[in-house]
Amino acid sequence: MSDKAKPAHKIRHRGLAVTIWKNAGDNGPWYSVTPSRVYKQGDEWREANSYDAEEVLVLAQLLEEAHQWIRAADQSERQAA
Repeated sequence: MSDKAKPAHKIRHRGLAVTIWKNAGDNGPWYSVTPSRVYKQGDEWREANSYDAEEVLVLAQLLEEAHQWIRAADQSERQAA
C-alpha cells in the first residue's frame, strides 16, 4: 500500500490539470493548488509547470473552478462542524 498523499480533487481539461490538496494546520484544514501540464515525449509521459499563451486562459478558468470547489468544501466543513 502506498503512503503517497491523494489529492482532495482534480480538475482537468485536455493536457492541463489543477490538483487540489487538503492540508492539516493548527487552525484547521486548508487547501493548496498545483497546476500542471502533461505531455508525451517519445513513449514517456512527462509533467511540466510552464504554459504557452493559448493555455494561460484555460488554466485561469481551471483555477477559478478550483477556487469554487475549495469555497464549497470549506462551507460544507463549517456546516458539518
